[in-house]
Amino acid sequence: EELSIYPNPVKDDYLNIRTISDEVIIFTVYDMLGKRMLNGTTINKINVSNLQRGVYFIELRNSNETLRQ
Repeated sequence: EELSIYPNPVKDDYLNIRTISDEVIIFTVYDMLGKRMLNGTTINKINVSNLQRGVYFIELRNSNETLRQ
């Protein structure tokens, strides 16, 4: 599989991202209303400890494509 995002729900404050390459990923986390809650860059994990419990959407971008989940 080219992309894995886990665990869901998040435990221990980190959302892990596994890709087939070590390319830098640009991420944005949105709440249910579409408000941007968190953004930055990563290679393999996002610290989400500042987010309240709830449902969020994530957008991941690299040099080739954009993925929303």
